[in-house]
Amino acid sequence: MAAAQKEVGTREGNVPNTGAKVSEYIRYIGFRTPDKWCAAWASDVFGQAGFKAPKTAWSPALFPASRQVKAPAAGVVLGIHYAALKWIGHCDIVSWKDRRD
Repeated sequence: MAAAQKEVGTREGNVPNTGAKVSEYIRYIGFRTPDKWCAAWASDVFGQAGFKAPKTAWSPALFPASRQVKAPAAGVVLGIHYAALKWIGHCDIVSWKDRRD
């Protein structure tokens, strides 16, 4: 969570999918700006935390069936499924603790 919290407040530049930090996330996964960056951001955060994976720009790749959970908890990557796309089109990281614990 410390790595994710350091990135709070990141904003795109004047052109969508650009900006200093956004470009850093996109470079981390081996792509060039401008490009979609939510999964690149999540990959970069996990990299900062010492994990070699994930390292992807493709949000659906973050959600293999073997890693999916029903109850959100701090540090879990969440996906937003878009019915029109028929896949997960955005991701983020849960930053709060489930109060049912």
